[in-house]
Amino acid sequence: TINIGTAGMTIGNYGTGNVTVSSLGTIALTGTNGLALGQNSGASGQMTVSGGIVSLTQSSDHTGVGQSGSGTLTINSAGSFNDAGGMTLGQNTGGNGSVTVQGTGSSLNFTGANGLTVGYGGNGTLTVNGGAVTEGASVPGVSVGSNSGSSSSILVENSGTMSLAGGYLTIGSNTGTNGNVTVTGAGSSLRMTGTAGVTDG
Repeated sequence: TINIGTAGMTIGNYGTGNVTVSSLGTIALTGTNGLALGQNSGASGQMTVSGGIVSLTQSSDHTGVGQSGSGTLTINSAGSFNDAGGMTLGQNTGGNGSVTVQGTGSSLNFTGANGLTVGYGGNGTLTVNGGAVTEGASVPGVSVGSNSGSSSSILVENSGTMSLAGGYLTIGSNTGTNGNVTVTGAGSSLRMTGTAGVTDG
């Protein structure tokens, strides 16, 4: 078990960084600076949660996957990533963020008051391949392709599931963005159980 307080965690600041959290391993971020994968331009940060658990417990504990560099988060082998502070894939221009949730029992869970942005100023890709993504009732929702120049996508396949209890799903929210959502294959689903709806374009 690794407990990280106010300092936060950066994987790939200016160079290349890799972290694997395997079965029975845990990383808990309990401060206010969150997690960054691929912080600066040219950097590459990769995290694999393979049967382990990663938790960000504070509402300000934001996760940036590909902030200005390249970031990759893979959750497999029934691993779980629990995030109270929200997550952005492809934060800034030139940033590229990729998240894959693969296999039965693997999960990405948003529990706080901040949701998921797939491609803000950069490009983001979320693939839910047999795993699950959940958002609690207090989470504002999911945005796919937020700002001009962002080309981003969500793919739910092979009995993967996304369940959004609280907020919206916005696809291509501004001029010059390209957002795509695909749900394919038997057993794959995207469910919205709250009061908000879908905005496309």
